[in-house]
Amino acid sequence: MSGDVVHTWDSDYYPRLSAYLLETGHLLRTAKMSANPTFDAGGAGGGVEKIDWDGTVVWDFEYSTNQHCLHHDIEGLPNGNVLMVAWEYKTAAEAIAAGRDPALVIDALWPDHIIEVEPTGATGNIYKNWIENNRDRYKIEVYDEVIQSTIQEEEAPPEQG
Repeated sequence: MSGDVVHTWDSDYYPRLSAYLLETGHLLRTAKMSANPTFDAGGAGGGVEKIDWDGTVVWDFEYSTNQHCLHHDIEGLPNGNVLMVAWEYKTAAEAIAAGRDPALVIDALWPDHIIEVEPTGATGNIYKNWIENNRDRYKIEVYDEVIQSTIQEEEAPPEQG
């Protein structure tokens, strides 16, 4: 590879932090589809687009309200679904009732949750909310698996050739 630009895609939305070239030649990317005053922070996007090689948006999905907002990253799955990480809004009272130290809560808390979305036509169905379905057990396992995979990849010795 010489570092030359081979292809570009245009979008009506600002990019966020992730873009992946799929085996089909489609681009799967995060996007800021609308302003969200509740989750006005770095990495907030609220949307995902899949764009074909010719620049046609073949699928988009928005998950951005005053109660939740996609942020930072996504992961395309072999079955065609997409894993997405999102914040959910919790009031200070809700956070404290769930066990948060009151000294560490100002106005609200934005805990993460992970959703698996099945693309369906022009939108998508939330196939599974990984945290809601297994709030007590799975939250720790999912994050532990993601963290351990990342650590193993970063600490893997370089291949000898």
